[in-house]
Amino acid sequence: MKVILAKNAGFCEGVKRAFNMAKQVARKGKRPIFILGPLVHNEEVIRHLEKQGIKKIENFEELAQGTLIISAHGVGPNIQTRVREKEIEIRDATCPKVLKTHILADFSKKKNIPLIIIGDKKHREVQGISGWAGKKAVVISEIEEIKDIKFEKDKPVNLISQTTQDVEKVKKLIAFLKKQLTQLRVYNTICLATFKRQKEIRKLAKENDIVIVVGSKTSANTKRLVKIAQEINPKTYFISKASGLKKEWLRGIKTAAVTAGASTPDWIIKKVVDKLRVL
Repeated sequence: MKVILAKNAGFCEGVKRAFNMAKQVARKGKRPIFILGPLVHNEEVIRHLEKQGIKKIENFEELAQGTLIISAHGVGPNIQTRVREKEIEIRDATCPKVLKTHILADFSKKKNIPLIIIGDKKHREVQGISGWAGKKAVVISEIEEIKDIKFEKDKPVNLISQTTQDVEKVKKLIAFLKKQLTQLRVYNTICLATFKRQKEIRKLAKENDIVIVVGSKTSANTKRLVKIAQEINPKTYFISKASGLKKEWLRGIKTAAVTAGASTPDWIIKKVVDKLRVL
């Protein structure tokens, strides 16, 4: 069996930056060290950082000392302000692509321009963007939700999206919205890494017998890769690590494609590929 590893698999630049920053803080930072939420959506990465003395927390209010790392997903301005009021060192690992969405959301708020955010309402990244956007912002993820938008048809409306959204889905939503809002201004905030992964997975799913997607069940961008691949190739399997592979998936299989979400570390991907080659 031939195993083909996607060129765009594993840590994206934003995640690499956040991971390297966290490791640097672990070596030189003022202790105790905490991170607000998961640095990225991957349990193995979280465990790796915990071993280096970085503890994940959900509420920073009781912290009195040490260092607090802001995760790659970013936070809203209210949280940043409240953290800075404390005697705590802050290391901001927000992905630069996410920071772009914060700037655009803040710009829309200051100019009093309504904003549409395409994204998952419960995702940490979207919650952070919404914090910068103010009251004249709505979050949508499906065409059915467009009917709830009450913006004036002939007035300016800005649009941005979560950086890891499904590219094709966003295109469809924008096309539909343009029919409703004549002055819709679209800012492309889907990161290049997401675009490349989604384009590549479509090709791999067509050209190979099976597709293995590696990543955490909590990772939105990984779940999108799975969904895209499954729509093309029903023999698509979602695993978090090598132990999730099953021999029966490989019976009669000549080519297996492997890809991974943006928060999946190289060491997990390597173990999956190595195991596939000996099963």
